[in-house]
Amino acid sequence: MSPAGEHDPATGVLTWTMPITSSVPHTLTYSVRPLRLTSGPISAGARVSFADSIGLSGVQVLASPLVTITELCITATPLPSDTPEATSSPRPTSTPTWTPTPLPTPIPLALFLPVALSEIPCAYDQRADVVLVIDTSSSMNEPAGDGRTKLEAARSGAAAFIERLKLDEGDQAAIVEFNHAARIVVGLTEDPSALVTALRSIATASQTCLVCGLEAAGVVLDGADRRAENQPIVVLMTDGRSNPRPAGEAVVEAAGLKARGVVVFTIGLGAELDETALVDIASRPAFAFRAADGSALEAIYRELAVTLPGPADCHWGRRR
Repeated sequence: MSPAGEHDPATGVLTWTMPITSSVPHTLTYSVRPLRLTSGPISAGARVSFADSIGLSGVQVLASPLVTITELCITATPLPSDTPEATSSPRPTSTPTWTPTPLPTPIPLALFLPVALSEIPCAYDQRADVVLVIDTSSSMNEPAGDGRTKLEAARSGAAAFIERLKLDEGDQAAIVEFNHAARIVVGLTEDPSALVTALRSIATASQTCLVCGLEAAGVVLDGADRRAENQPIVVLMTDGRSNPRPAGEAVVEAAGLKARGVVVFTIGLGAELDETALVDIASRPAFAFRAADGSALEAIYRELAVTLPGPADCHWGRRR
């Protein structure tokens, strides 16, 4: 049995009537839907337009802000009292058809997956021309923290580096010392005994002119002994801050070397360092090393000798 409904446009009141002859109590259930959406809570005193399940429209004045309409309903979830077993009231004979409100298209999120890479060093014939630029300022006579002076640790580390070069296969090395000025102790050579003798002859003096050492390295790499097929490399080692010339000059000089294809490594020993300058001088931040003591310094030299960069084609992504 369908209820009869009436709507009074003047008052907005909906009235439903249904003849019931039985003395058994009945429960009547009606459903309504909003006719429009709102952007926030409906304030008290607002007139709310709605439609019931049999198509009648009405207006309700709210006494308090009770309702926020954010989406038109499609199908109401039945409550236990709405099921046929719980009520004997007649069900609506027709159900309005609703059009779902489209939701915004979700913005896709980036998904990063871990990638494991294993690089196998490729074989290449390119050899290296390496200039070892060693700080011989007076502070290098101080203890290195492992029972030796800093100068002794530097000599030992540089000797270990030279020992691991392939001098009999085309590698060359040179020794430059710097303090208030720089001196080319020995130019590029493949003679290990000449290099070891040069290391023994270096001596300390005052000041730490970083740019002087780099300028001397540039002279070596511009010399007649330079092999065009070899990769030019500079390894600058220091235990202090640049003086009397500022570190900025050393950064500029290093930039010129790098623009010519020279790969520059830096090694800082101890705590009295201009670490920012050493990073800027190096070809890459990863090529700037710091050694806490003499043993660490020697270990860095040993590691560098066997990990000098080869051609970019030998690495994933053609990186150096």
